[in-house]
Amino acid sequence: MRCEPFTNQRLFRLYEHVRDTLNDFKTMGGDIGSGMGEACLKDKERTATLMDKVWTLTTPGQEVADLGAGSGILGLTALLREAKHVHFVDQNPYLTSMIHFLATTMGFDNDRFSVNAGDAASIALAPGTRLDHVICELIGTGLIGESQVQAVQNLVGKGYTHTGTIYTPESSVSTVELVDVHSRALTQPVPYSTVRFSSETAAGVQTSVTVRGVREGVAASALIRTELEYHDGSRTGAFKNLCKPRKALLVREDKPSWDILVEPGTQLELRIEYAFGQRQMPKVFVQAH
Repeated sequence: MRCEPFTNQRLFRLYEHVRDTLNDFKTMGGDIGSGMGEACLKDKERTATLMDKVWTLTTPGQEVADLGAGSGILGLTALLREAKHVHFVDQNPYLTSMIHFLATTMGFDNDRFSVNAGDAASIALAPGTRLDHVICELIGTGLIGESQVQAVQNLVGKGYTHTGTIYTPESSVSTVELVDVHSRALTQPVPYSTVRFSSETAAGVQTSVTVRGVREGVAASALIRTELEYHDGSRTGAFKNLCKPRKALLVREDKPSWDILVEPGTQLELRIEYAFGQRQMPKVFVQAH
């Protein structure tokens, strides 16, 4: 059987087992909610990449949290890597039941894991929890639509982490560029937000950046991209179900605008403001230099 994009056979077998168990739970009538957890699991490139990151960054004896665990596959990867204890957190009770079933039937003792049903942005873990590794990829492009910052900051604020805690991923870098109706780039991409999840103090983005035209055309929207950075110095970009590029509405003189002329060398100032985790895409305000 083909196992691409997995390079570790043990992780591929775990992936197949979790996928098949999820399908069995659905057949038995389990409500897995919006289906996003299933969609993320079945995005094999995304799942294989994140499992490999967790496998690489987990060391035996670590105490680990898997926030927004979904199917639990990343926390189970940490258990296979001999983590001392994994705290699984997810809001969906059917998924938490499945995680408990998976961990138990895979032979992990009850003192190796705990399954917590609740919001990762406010969950309280067991007294005395001291996390060595936090796995959390509640991430939307630009940190929009998901509670990544709030979830990590909840653990930091409650004193569950320490100065040596590893975060997977550790930070994000978001860029913005102007594109035409065919999604062709009219300006160079410019970074507008770099967020280190464990130490971020802002509630969102409030910034202005200048973009320079590289092609003549009419800008129809602003394209936002996000890359994730990891403890080992590596980066990942867009996957089918993680950090897909997203378009934001352009506003000029307080009105939506789809006809901003861009020429090579044109400089435009973009103002971007939004709260981390907000559901709607932000507007990008444009003015000429």
